[in-house]
Amino acid sequence: MSSTHLDCHFYRGKEASLDTSSYVALNPWCKPGSLVIGGACAARSNIGGQVACRLSLEHFVDGVFEHLPLSGNGHGSQGGKEQSLEVLESAFRKANTSVYNFGHKLAAGGRMAASLLGLVVADGIIAAGRVGSGSAYLYRGGELFPFFEHQPEGASESPAEGFVGSNSLVSVELASVPAQDGDLLLVFSSTVGTEQEEGISKSLQRISQDPFSSAEFALNCLIPELGSMAFAVAAHLGPSAVYLRNDMRI
Repeated sequence: MSSTHLDCHFYRGKEASLDTSSYVALNPWCKPGSLVIGGACAARSNIGGQVACRLSLEHFVDGVFEHLPLSGNGHGSQGGKEQSLEVLESAFRKANTSVYNFGHKLAAGGRMAASLLGLVVADGIIAAGRVGSGSAYLYRGGELFPFFEHQPEGASESPAEGFVGSNSLVSVELASVPAQDGDLLLVFSSTVGTEQEEGISKSLQRISQDPFSSAEFALNCLIPELGSMAFAVAAHLGPSAVYLRNDMRI
């Protein structure tokens, strides 16, 4: 059953640049309990990277809305899992094509690149996608679960070609899981290492005795663990709420 309540909060690093990192959250279906989060970081701090960061996030959102006419009122043709993943695939495809084509028009092919991370909550399914760096986690029942596999120790966050805009086709890491009331979703601009992940898990466990009053409360507890993150996002599902129409008579 889909949750009818979803609380979302953002953290912005003090030294983060608006030119090299950005994020967005929206509810394109205008349905309680639905959410799309996108976050982008420039692969390089030059002008090309800054433009790629801005374009990738802008066209990620375009890709979400382009998918809506196909998915109707928020229900996928074959269920919630397909709906959430299809939205992500559409968004990443649009973002990569737009950045790649723009770069080649300026004879800057391959040099305009950005990391992009997206998360969709729709019809009781949570789906996450990643190109480049970044991390996404599900905190449930006192345990922290990563949506993506850890990078090998000593490896760079992303290979040179593993960014939005680097190639005409992009490989997207995707994962999905059924949502439950009480789930806490976490999105980080940088790839989280093993030691940092343990710190995040311990911080959440220390406050798990008390119900999360809000996503803001949970994220504020993690600020000491965020270090030099450009941004972080927390989204908390539930408890369920009832919404009444304006014209409903009681």
